[in-house]
Amino acid sequence: MLLAERDKVGFYTSSNLKDWEYTSSFVRQDIGIIECPDLFQLNVDDNSDNKKWVLMIGGNGFNYGLTTGSSYFVGDFDGREFHAETPVKWLE
Repeated sequence: MLLAERDKVGFYTSSNLKDWEYTSSFVRQDIGIIECPDLFQLNVDDNSDNKKWVLMIGGNGFNYGLTTGSSYFVGDFDGREFHAETPVKWLE
């Protein structure tokens, strides 16, 4: 499960969907207050043997003089922690 936690995305796991364990966080201070995180996997170049994870985050940076909108990072996810391979990118 992912939770928006102000300037970070918290990653949690559960074996019974009742008791949750914190596993890691993805901290960003360059997109404002984090909202509505989502994590999904996509094929690279339509090749199902080559996949990457995408972490999409809504960023509300208005109070910080930053933009407001949807940003994303491409990287790897090992089931507990996300590792970005790209800098922040914004949807236009």
